[in-house]
Amino acid sequence: MEIKKLKSDAKNALSTASSDPQRLMLTYIGAVALLTLLLSVVDLLLQQKIDNTIGLGGIGTRSMLSTIVAMLRLLPSILLPFWNMGYLHASLCLSRGECAEPGDLFSGFRCLGPVVRLHLLQGLVYLILILIVSYLFTAFLMFTGIGLSLMQQLQSIGTDLDPEQLASILYGSGPVLTLGLLGFFLLIFLPVAYHLRLSAYFLMDAPEKGAIYALISSFQSMRGNCLSMVRLDLSFLWFYVLEVLIGLLCYGDAIAQALHIPLPLSPDEAYLLFLGAYLLCQFGLYMWQKNYVSVTYACAYRTLAEQPEEP
Repeated sequence: MEIKKLKSDAKNALSTASSDPQRLMLTYIGAVALLTLLLSVVDLLLQQKIDNTIGLGGIGTRSMLSTIVAMLRLLPSILLPFWNMGYLHASLCLSRGECAEPGDLFSGFRCLGPVVRLHLLQGLVYLILILIVSYLFTAFLMFTGIGLSLMQQLQSIGTDLDPEQLASILYGSGPVLTLGLLGFFLLIFLPVAYHLRLSAYFLMDAPEKGAIYALISSFQSMRGNCLSMVRLDLSFLWFYVLEVLIGLLCYGDAIAQALHIPLPLSPDEAYLLFLGAYLLCQFGLYMWQKNYVSVTYACAYRTLAEQPEEP
């Protein structure tokens, strides 16, 4: 993949699109921001209602409200994956010069079954990888003597577990454990994750072929191209850094409290203020560059999916 060519193709596709990419992005991020704000306000109001419901007579009410709060907090995790898949499909349409209307954002919901199966299969693959990495890392610790030394130190504590002694032992072994886990992550988990990188594109490009086809096709297309995808990711590092920094705004009240910075606002007001700042900054970033980034990745998918097979 030639990164400069991919970015040039993405810019040309956006500038010559038959539909308005900004209108598409406005619908996409506007719906996400509205859902987040609405659920946050309802969550806050319900929490206040729970706190104000006291006494034995309010046990049933508190239980019902707590259940509603838990369900509302799960709602974004249920809806947004399908919404994001719809935006991915729209990005593919834009990369091909096809019309991408806001209605295309619902294509993830229209492919409900394949999208669910793909996420389940990906989760299963990652779960198996975690088990394999845990087993290999444990074997590595035992064969190198690091794990045996750690076990002996823990056994020396006995049944009277002293938190300070345990923290001291873990702190002393922390660098070795961290480097070991990082090494196994880079050697096993990351390569598999990159080989699965295009599975969502294959699924939304041909949902009738199913999730297994998408996973297999992604593995085949990414074979020998993982480093190229890493370079493409690094070329957009500025975008991901901005996303992380903006994401921290959502927890500004908690960060200020942890740093003992007094805020001239009540806890609820500070929460809503930082939430609003987060949503506003995310809206601005996505309206500015999200289409460009997403269509570039869609062009990369097309380049890799259409490459000739090796004899």
